[in-house]
Amino acid sequence: MNAPNITLLIQAFNFFIAYTILRAYIFAPALQILNQQESEKKKLEKAISATMLKKESLLMHVQERWVSIKKALCELMPSLGMKSLVINSTMHQKELLQNQQIDLSDEKRQKLKRMIRNSVVEVK
Repeated sequence: MNAPNITLLIQAFNFFIAYTILRAYIFAPALQILNQQESEKKKLEKAISATMLKKESLLMHVQERWVSIKKALCELMPSLGMKSLVINSTMHQKELLQNQQIDLSDEKRQKLKRMIRNSVVEVK
């Protein structure tokens, strides 16, 4: 039977020494960097999802405020509540809106100003 050659044993020993050195000084820091990048990626994804949720809630809040202001405006000015406030490009409709006089009592005018002021402050 052939005995293992001493060169083969020395080569195996050198391989394990090289593997240990590579694992300690190259593989471990590389794995640490990869794990760190993965954790930063997860943190950023959580921050993005939290920001998206906050954005959605703010948009819903703005929409709710818009609806409430629109309802309040229709209550304060019932003559305009049923009319469309969209101005088309035709000159006739622009003239009608410009010539239309709105009579509001001072109390309703002040209430409307306060409501608009409060809504602008809340949205900012």
